Amino acid sequence: MINSYFTLRALVRRWHDDLVGCQVHDAFSQVKNEFSLALTGPESAYMLRASVQRPLLFLFRTHGISKKKSNVATLFPEARGRTVTDLRIAHLDRMVMCTLDDGSRLVWQLFGARANVFWVDAEAHAIRDAFRNADTLCGTDAPTPRAAPMPDTLDDFLGRWRNNRNKTRQAIQSAVPLFGQLLARETVHRAGLDPTADPETVSSTAKEQLFASAQQILRELETPSPRLYGTDSFPDAFALIPLQHRSDEREAFSDVDNAVRVAVRRMLAKQHFERLYAPLDDALARAADRAQRTTEQMMQELTNESRAAEYEQWAHLLMTQPEVAPGAEEVTLPNMFSEDEEPITIPLDPAKSVVANAEHY
Repeated sequence: MINSYFTLRALVRRWHDDLVGCQVHDAFSQVKNEFSLALTGPESAYMLRASVQRPLLFLFRTHGISKKKSNVATLFPEARGRTVTDLRIAHLDRMVMCTLDDGSRLVWQLFGARANVFWVDAEAHAIRDAFRNADTLCGTDAPTPRAAPMPDTLDDFLGRWRNNRNKTRQAIQSAVPLFGQLLARETVHRAGLDPTADPETVSSTAKEQLFASAQQILRELETPSPRLYGTDSFPDAFALIPLQHRSDEREAFSDVDNAVRVAVRRMLAKQHFERLYAPLDDALARAADRAQRTTEQMMQELTNESRAAEYEQWAHLLMTQPEVAPGAEEVTLPNMFSEDEEPITIPLDPAKSVVANAEHY
């Protein structure tokens, strides 16, 4: 939801008066796949930070300008000193546009595998520069916003209903494309229906209830009341409105600007945490699984009295032969516990010393 149309629309409305009149101080990237635009005004300075790499696409604002001294890529240098004359979001599309005083526009395209930031020429509507794939995209036509179909009437809603979806929630996402999974689930919950039900089984009356729920949610989105949801150390959901189908609300905000900033930073922290500790977690899980299997195998074998006695005998024999070459997979020794001392072959773990193998047995 941090890059949903409704969230971006709320941010643009919040930022408009603050950013119009500011000058482009700098544009740069100091984190892979993250574009930063620094703006300065008469009284304040801001940074708009955007990620164009799935799965975490975002745009948020910070107060003040923070830039590293090294490992920073400078972007759109000719835009420096230009004044912001307008800030808006495309109609029903996730494209944010910042118009400069020469008529050119900075465009954030925050969806899909081709998410990017463009500097678009004023007259030719061509890409003057791009954050990603600039060599390929410069001079080509800039992307054109495409308004998502949003049903205003029950007939529109019914016309977009798809019975061939697996779940009712997915049918809602087809009928109201900008809702996404979270709001589609909320729509079904408010209508008192099962989100996993087959869409073909939904009655006409139930569809009317779903349409009414969707319209109510749209009205609430006009006055955002942001929330974070989740049960562990990091939130797993961000919503502009209270979600009745979630009981794990973590934090509420009065300001969408601050809410998005906090949500993004916590999601970035989660990404960083998982990048650091997921490999260790996996390795420990595999080691624990191996240890469990070994323990179960040993316990099963030790329930056999004769086998346990044999292992104990092997252990004693190995303890008398510490000079066995390391890395051996087996060793043949005279069995001093038998009358004729008939040789006996004992399997070894080549990764362990003879003493460690004896202790194992």
